Parts: sequence; C-alpha cells; structure tokens
Amino acid sequence: MIPTDLETLREIMKDKRVWVAIGKITRIEFASNRSGILVKVLLFPDSHEIVAKIGVPSVAPDAGDYGPLSVNDMALIAIPEGLEDYAHVICRLPSDEDKVPQQVIDGDSFSKSKSGKRNILWGDTKAQIIAGQRINLAKSDADVTEPLILGLVMQQAYEKALLRLTTLIDKMIAGPMVMGNLPGFPCPTHDDFITELNLIKDDIADDKDKYSTDPDTNFLSQLSFTERGGE
Repeated sequence: MIPTDLETLREIMKDKRVWVAIGKITRIEFASNRSGILVKVLLFPDSHEIVAKIGVPSVAPDAGDYGPLSVNDMALIAIPEGLEDYAHVICRLPSDEDKVPQQVIDGDSFSKSKSGKRNILWGDTKAQIIAGQRINLAKSDADVTEPLILGLVMQQAYEKALLRLTTLIDKMIAGPMVMGNLPGFPCPTHDDFITELNLIKDDIADDKDKYSTDPDTNFLSQLSFTERGGE
C-alpha cells in the first residue's frame, strides 16, 4: 500500500546516513604495510560498530605528526557521504580523566607524551628548537640555572690553555731559568725567564677574562640552560 500522508513519506525518504559521529574505540590495529592505523569504533547512540582509519594532522612518506590513541578512548568520527568504508577518526575527545595542564590555562602551548612514553622529535637532516629568550632542558617546568657549554668556544679556550702550557715548557727547556750562585744559597730566577713567565701570566689572565668572565665571549651559553638531574 502506498502511503499518502506527508510525514510518512518524509520518514521513508529521510537520509539516515551518519556523516559525523561520536564513538568509543574498541580495538586498534596497524596496517600490515604500516600505511595507517585502523580502529574499531562503537558509534553512539545506536551502538553500531564500524572500522575507521585514524586521521593524522600532518603526514608524508616516513614523516608525520602522530599521537597515541588507546582502547576505550572517545573519538570524533567523520564518515564522508555517509560511506562507512571511508570513515576516519578526526580527533580524540577529552574525558574527565584528562586534566588540562596548568601551562595551557596560563596561555602556553603544550606537548607531552603519555606517562612512561617518549616524546620524539625527529628531523631527517636536523631538528631545530628556536627561542627568542631562553631554552630550558629540565625535568620540571621550573627555570634552571646551569648554562650549557658552547663547544667551539670551549675548544678555543682549551687550545689556548695548551698553547700557554707548551710555551712554558719550551721556555723551561730552552733556559736559562736561574742565574748561578754560591753553593748553599738560593738561585735567583733569570731575568729573561721572569719576563717570559710574566708574558704567559698576562696571556692566561686575558684568556680568563675572555673565556670565563666576559658574558659576551665566555664558553657559557646565555640562551640554553639545564640542570644536573638525578633523582
């Protein structure tokens, strides 16, 4: 029998396809060729289970921005044109257990791995951290006070120290270091050797000012800081 009332016709013709849904992840599998991450999702409210692929914010061959999902996570699912074969997880939805970090409340950007997991930043050629004022390498969010060593400047200071030492040894070998004197009396240091020693001492003082004291030229970074660590 063909229905004649308008409401019945609307119900028959209504598009019942789901385009966007909320669901709970019930299973996670990695594609055998590592081309993606597949999940089984129980959609709400009708408890209909589908298979979806996890969407990635940024992805390329051997590259991407991946974040972990777990079984029982709530997720937002996109189903293009209502075709379940093309369903994708758009994002994970926060739960009552997911506390907003204080840094976010304070207006900072924030990225942290799950407890016990690593947060890996990988660059094929180099990974670069850029900061206008300060970079802290620390176990906590507090400012640390130990500046990092600038390798090339430290190398220059080390080479200068070796140069001063070898210069002193050469002067001692070449002599004379002392002037002759009567037996039983101390021998005075030779005037030429004293002059050479004072020159080396002045050079060492200049090196100390340059590589240790002067904040513009010493081997301590004014940008990057760390801490000793430990327990």
